[in-house]
Amino acid sequence: MRVVLAVAVTLALFAVAAPAAAEAREYRSDRVVAADLTTLERAGTVLLDREDRTPEPATGARRFVTLRVPGESWTTARVDWVALGGRPGAATPDPNVVAYALAGGEPRTIELPFPLRTDGDGPLVLEGGGRYELRLSLAPNGVHVRRAGV
Repeated sequence: MRVVLAVAVTLALFAVAAPAAAEAREYRSDRVVAADLTTLERAGTVLLDREDRTPEPATGARRFVTLRVPGESWTTARVDWVALGGRPGAATPDPNVVAYALAGGEPRTIELPFPLRTDGDGPLVLEGGGRYELRLSLAPNGVHVRRAGV
């Protein structure tokens, strides 16, 4: 009888704690991505405010930023994607936006004070967890972003 009661109490405690643990994992992932996107914003702002444009952007001033995208773990929820320079699939791209989505949730967006330009027509989309090294450089009409080493 005691064993059955102990199992029942354990299951009840787990049922109460599981939603709070899931919420804490989402919060942690949100904070990790938001903090790194703030670092990207600061690096772009410093680049625009303190550096001179050159005729050839590839040889001009650059900044490197590491963006951490959490995968699913005991302490973090999975981030499905991070998009730099607009939301993926948007009818009208907005280069002043970075967006990300946590584990099948609604996309979250952050407005930048400058446009992010990419190599393609749409945003630079990072899918899957991991560390992404990004290179920021001055562009004629904003800040150019690309994966470092690519």
